[in-house]
Amino acid sequence: MKIISENRCRASGTIVLVRDNGKNILVDTGNPKDKDKIVQALKKQGLAPDDIDFVIITHFHSDHVGCNYLFSKARFVTPPVAFWNDIFERDEGFQKISDNIKIIATPGHTEDGVTVLVKTESGITAIVGDLFWSEEDLKIELQKKDCSNLKLFYKNRDKILKIADWIIPGHGKMFKVKNKNSIQNTRKYA
Repeated sequence: MKIISENRCRASGTIVLVRDNGKNILVDTGNPKDKDKIVQALKKQGLAPDDIDFVIITHFHSDHVGCNYLFSKARFVTPPVAFWNDIFERDEGFQKISDNIKIIATPGHTEDGVTVLVKTESGITAIVGDLFWSEEDLKIELQKKDCSNLKLFYKNRDKILKIADWIIPGHGKMFKVKNKNSIQNTRKYA
């Protein structure tokens, strides 16, 4: 994310491809300007947009949903709803995409925020949308204007820090969770 002025920034969300049990899963779809970059990255993996089986949306900000239109054959998962074509399916529980991929609610940045937990050989990787923008924001104190519910935001951050071995933030590089056993609240809940 790049700050342009007090009320403006440039943002392009992290887009993650997960392959599990023969399924191709994309978490978030970036900005509309990311189209060519996404198509090229998929091509390097031997895929095209029509090969994506699931698109999981971490939250509905434009820098995370801007290229949804590319994936017309995918099943979109936006708990508590999944949809494809013109069919919408309500699921009050949060979806388990496979034995290794589970979606949990993590509101705070937005009311609809979710995290995708992926079991890997290296441990649990949490794809968190904007629950973490980058590793650096662990060191700064966020304000109410940055979140729909600051108390839930910090509560869910703490939850993910205890669960995950790795975090893929909404606007930065993947980072390792350090000292999981000694994690303190990242902020007191007001």
